[in-house]
Amino acid sequence: MKRALSIMLIALILGLGFSAAVSQSFVLAGTQDDKAYEDFWNILNREAELIVELNSTTDVNEIQSLALQLIQNSQNGSSNAAQISALIWQSLEELENSGVKTYYTAEELKQMAEEIRQNGLPQETVQTLKEQGWSDDEIQALQEYIAENTDEITEDFNLTKFLKDFSQAFIQVAFKYNQYEIWAIEKWKWRNPVDRNTPQGEKMINPLLADEWINFYKTYYTGTLEEQLSSLNKLQSRTYSLITGSLDRVNSALIPSATNSLQILPLNPLLVKNITYLNDNELTFETWEFIGQKTENKEICTYIYNKYNVTRYYWKSPLKAYKLIREIHSLLLAKQFGNNDVELEWQLNEKIGELKDAPTVINGESTITVVPVFKSCTSPIIKLPEPPTLPVLTSTSTPVTSIEDTTQQQTVQLDELALRALSVGDETELQVSGEIIVESVTPSEVEYKVKVTVKAENAQATNINIYIDGNKEYGPFDLGAGESITKTLPVGSYFTESIPSNAQEVTLSKTIKVTYTKWCNGINSAPGGEEVLSAPAGCGETAEETETVTKTIELFDVDVSVSDTTVKVNEPVGFTFTITNYMTSSKTFNLLVTAGGKSKEDTLTVPTGETKNQDSAVNF
Repeated sequence: MKRALSIMLIALILGLGFSAAVSQSFVLAGTQDDKAYEDFWNILNREAELIVELNSTTDVNEIQSLALQLIQNSQNGSSNAAQISALIWQSLEELENSGVKTYYTAEELKQMAEEIRQNGLPQETVQTLKEQGWSDDEIQALQEYIAENTDEITEDFNLTKFLKDFSQAFIQVAFKYNQYEIWAIEKWKWRNPVDRNTPQGEKMINPLLADEWINFYKTYYTGTLEEQLSSLNKLQSRTYSLITGSLDRVNSALIPSATNSLQILPLNPLLVKNITYLNDNELTFETWEFIGQKTENKEICTYIYNKYNVTRYYWKSPLKAYKLIREIHSLLLAKQFGNNDVELEWQLNEKIGELKDAPTVINGESTITVVPVFKSCTSPIIKLPEPPTLPVLTSTSTPVTSIEDTTQQQTVQLDELALRALSVGDETELQVSGEIIVESVTPSEVEYKVKVTVKAENAQATNINIYIDGNKEYGPFDLGAGESITKTLPVGSYFTESIPSNAQEVTLSKTIKVTYTKWCNGINSAPGGEEVLSAPAGCGETAEETETVTKTIELFDVDVSVSDTTVKVNEPVGFTFTITNYMTSSKTFNLLVTAGGKSKEDTLTVPTGETKNQDSAVNF
């Protein structure tokens, strides 16, 4: 597997400039853990198989089986990608600590490539490659590739930046696995969604997730990395169980107090019923809270009823919440494996801020439901059944008594971090979108720009910087809450993409990264205000939002000819246009004839693979 990764890395480096790794006899694939790379390909291949199988079946049992397999494989994939990201980062740290030169100018690279073209690879490099498993033919092919492309080296090469970007690329791979895990759940559970409008109402924390969410939020800002992962796993498990319908009972839940925003009420044990999957990946569920029993005597029969407070909740973004949890897990896992990139912290700050809103639900209608649980007509004296077992609550809670209705519950006072966890919509949320704008297309290259729009929601954002493919293109600047800015980048130049010969299309792709300082309402509301010495968790910290934009351009592949013509005084000048369309779709062409100050416009539509003629004439 070392050989395969060596080929991949060196090929990527050669795509930017000659390999500094090879020239320094430094083999990037010589990392600590071969199994991570072996697992990468196995997991990736299995992922592709499961996606195809799940997407092609309509059998309910097969859908469930394949979805569960894909969920597990995707989780394995995200963990594997996080580990490889960390291994690459550790290679970068070792490289920097070794003092090996990592930045080469284009001229230096050309000189090294020219030496290899004339004399071949250095013997020590050949030996290292053989130890990695390279064959003589592969080494010879590498030498020939370098020789053939020596004259194409026109840019400097920064190995440090390359490895950092490559490490981040595997974080994006982990996120992709997280996305396929969500897709599997959607195919499984939302295969027949119900068309039902979600009612308007006040948002509140999902009572079934409140305890786990508060614990994770507090642990993230105060606990160790191991404690963060442990508390996140509990939140993930509860969220997954609720979404997939396997959560039928919880022994504890929390709901915000209606009378005091600084308090939260512990609920009695809850039954979870009637989960319904709605359009737009929403869902609704009911909680049944036992509040007492009721006894009725009718003639010789005695009836006992359980009384429940039934509340329906509407959850607009369950899959988004679960996806964010899984992405946060990938980031924390990469840190645990040894990735010390500060950008992981920035990404965590962004995603935890987004997660604050995702577990919220709309509190729908509440009703009292009575359910018969016992009937006896043989004896007027009966022993009442025991009420449902109640959890062991803290000293601030009061258990429900039997027979009599009760709603007496003591409140739990919230500390500052718990309050921050439950404060929805008060932190900066940065929305980033982008679009590729093509400026020109020639047979050899495409010139284009990227239009980026950044909008601050909820609270201001300061020190905003826009990067495209890791290079800073604009900033810093500030935005107030609700403000936005659109910039077409780069300023004063273009991005370029080479077009391979005989290509019928080319795909352009750019990764937009926006870093910024996030704030909370009422805290440092004006840029440059008071110092951030007592800002609550999540406020005054650097965060990062990324967005990848792509565009596929069908290249102009046609033959155009115009007939010869004879110009005579006072007679129309006629032309015949002949166009053959070699592109993969039908195209309409604009035709323009200009003569003697007069002009004539026409259009001609040519289906793919066909040749069409169009006559045009102009009088002058």
